[in-house]
Parts: sequence; structure tokens; C-alpha cells
Amino acid sequence: MLVLSVVINTVNNSNLGSTLSSGTKSMSKEFGITSKLVLVLPGSMYLLGYVFGPMITAPMSEFHGRKMVLLGSFTVYTIATLACGLAPNMMALIIFRFIMGLGAATPLSVIGGTAADLFPDPIDRGRAIGFFVTAAGFGQAIGAILAGYLSVQSWSLPYFAALTIALASLVLCALNPETFQPILLKNRAKRMRLVNGERVFAPIELKGRKSVQEVAREQLGVPFRMLFKEILVSFSSLYLALVYGIYYLFFQAYHKVYEDGFKLSSGEAGLTFIAAGLGGVIAFGIQWIFERRIRRIEKWGGTMRIQNKDDRRRLPLACLAGPFFILSMFWTGTTASHPQSAPVMVTVLAVVPFGIGYNLIFISLSNYLIDSYEVYAASAMAATSASRSLLAAGLPLCTEALYGGLGIQWGFYLLGFVMIGLSVVPFAFLKFGPRLRKRSDLFQELRRKAEAESAS
Repeated sequence: MLVLSVVINTVNNSNLGSTLSSGTKSMSKEFGITSKLVLVLPGSMYLLGYVFGPMITAPMSEFHGRKMVLLGSFTVYTIATLACGLAPNMMALIIFRFIMGLGAATPLSVIGGTAADLFPDPIDRGRAIGFFVTAAGFGQAIGAILAGYLSVQSWSLPYFAALTIALASLVLCALNPETFQPILLKNRAKRMRLVNGERVFAPIELKGRKSVQEVAREQLGVPFRMLFKEILVSFSSLYLALVYGIYYLFFQAYHKVYEDGFKLSSGEAGLTFIAAGLGGVIAFGIQWIFERRIRRIEKWGGTMRIQNKDDRRRLPLACLAGPFFILSMFWTGTTASHPQSAPVMVTVLAVVPFGIGYNLIFISLSNYLIDSYEVYAASAMAATSASRSLLAAGLPLCTEALYGGLGIQWGFYLLGFVMIGLSVVPFAFLKFGPRLRKRSDLFQELRRKAEAESAS
């Protein structure tokens, strides 16, 4: 139920991440905003909240466990959703969107640890992450559809629709059990002291209670060191950040492609993102079949060049993802720039390989980092989350310069050429990954620290 709750919360968060792209016209009319740059600021501020959110909730989770952090942050998110719907002006909306992003980021930072708690088997854990990524992709599609139809009446209606989902999710979140082992032991020790009077203490209690400042100092240092000193984390973060940013650029562009080019209504344009969700389902199926094959080979005593316990087993899917993503960029650029000669469904179908590539990249590289830095997977994921959200917050501000200056065709072509260069990253990890980790002082230091903590 916990995984389901985190997934539902993330779907709702992703839903509102795409809401603003369809509400800009009615927002412009109500607030009297003509600057296209200002109109995309609420969306960018939401993503900027994703940068700082995990940095706040990560150290808090050491005190209160995953349940309390999830519940608290999602409460903030729900209140901010209501505030956005009632925002009296653009400045208030921008501020509330940032607060909403702070609360929305927690499921993204918690899911890796939750999956590690519940699924010790690497294949089961990988499938859980795959399901999570696929569900988040559907959240984007749901948000585009809701916003497309509801924002015709008012830009605020999608927020109130999402608020009803958020309230239901909040109840589910409150019913979640705790899964973080140190907190479970701490709670058990407390019960034994209260009921039986036994003087038993959990390991986390024996270490002494740290202040929030001390925990924050310790926890914040590792993600930043990994981001700038670990080549695996650095290039994974760059790859995921650009893919994430391109996803939001895609949302900002679909007005030009489907409404201005193909003359669809906002609601009809939103329906086109069902194709991205379909691509995500296909990607999840590809992952399931791939890992089933690995398990079957292992069960029958077969051998592979990359064994099941080798973290590089995640990378073939990332290698496969690049061509799908590149195909989608050039396909969309070619057909969307000629709406008179290319049927709209031809361009819509180009979104399917986009969804496949997007989900495969996130599933495979997220699992790769979790497996590579198993003890400090949360720090690696925090580094990638912060960097990709920061880039995604900035890229939509370049929408008009990209598509207005280069045009739809060459705007998408440019993104395709960027992805061609980055698609070599997982191939390089396949060949040089183990060697890079052996030469990494930080990786060896983290391993020694983890072994010392396990021994004690």
C-alpha cells in the first residue's frame, strides 16, 4: 500500500507539473499578463521547488522516518494546491507554486529508499521503480488532459480538480505504515519500555540525538560531493536533467504544434499526451521482459557477460532508450512543421517513442545509481533530482527563443542532436563504470564508512 500511495502522490504531483502549460491563455486574460516569459514562471517555480524540497526532507527523514516526512510534505502540497486555485494575482501564484513544488518533491526522493526497504531483490526493486516512473509519466498525460479541457473555463479549475485527488491521497498517506528500519526499531524499543519497563534502546537512540542542523550538514554534503566528484553521478545527472528538461519543453511546445499548427482545441491537444503514457507502458513491458530473461538465465545456471548481481545489468535498457528518444525528436520536428501535408495522427504517433525513451532512460539510470551506490543511493538520487529539476526549471524559459527563433522543425532537430551526443553515456558506463568507481576516492570512502557502520 505504501508504494501505491507514493505512486498516487507522484501521479498527482506530475499532474500539476503539466497543468500550467494549458492554462496560460486564460491566465493571461484574467491577470492581464502579456509577457510569455512571465506566463511560464509559475511552472518553472514549481520545478525550482523540486530542487530544494529533497534537501529539506532528506535530513528530516532521519528523525521521523518516511511516513511522517511524506505525510507532512504532502499536507503542505495539498494546502498550496488550494492556495494556487485561490491566488488573486500572478505574484501570489508564483509563490504558491514554489511552495507546492517543495511539498511535491518528497515522493521522488523517498521512492528509492522505500523500494530498497520493501524489495531487497534487485529485480523486484527494479520493477517497483519501473512502475513508479511509468505512473509518473501518466500523471503528466492526465494533467495535460485535465488542464486542456478545464482551463478553457478558468485557469484555476485544474487546481481544484487536483485538490480533490490530493485530499483522497492525503488520507491514504496517513494510513501508510513506516518502512524505515531504524525508526521501526526505535518505535519497538519505545513500546517495550512503556509496556514491560524493559531498558532496551534502538541503535539510532544509542548514537544520540542529533540536531536538525547537524543532520542537514552531514546529509547535504554527500549529494553535492557526488554530483561534482563522481563521474557516474555527474553524467547520469546531466543525461537525466536534459531528458527531464526536454520533457517540459515538449509540454510548452504542444500549443504551437497542436493548437496553432493543427488547429486543435486545448482539450484535444491534451489528449495527444496519451501517446506518451502508452510509450511508458511499452517501456515498462520492455523492462519486465528484459529482467525476466535475466532471472531465467540465473535460475537455470546460465552465464551472461553481465551477471544479475552486476549493477551494469541496468544499462542495456538505457542504451536502447537513446535511439527511441532521438527518433521522436526528428519525427516530431519533420511532421509538426508541415501540418498541411502531415495528418495530425502521424505527429501524435511520434510521441510514443518519446514516452518509450523517456521512461527507459529514467528506469534504467535510476536503478543503475541505486545499485551502484546501494548504501548511499539516496544521496545519489538526491543529486540527480536536484540537478534535473534545476535544469527543467530553466529550460521552459527558453521556449520562445527556441521555437520562435529556430522554428518548430529546427527546434526539435536541435534537441535531437543534443540527445545524439548524450546517448553515448550509458555505453561509456558499460565499458568504464567499474574502473571509474575503483578510481573514485569518494566511492571507496563511502564503502569503508558503510562497512564500519555495519560492523558496529
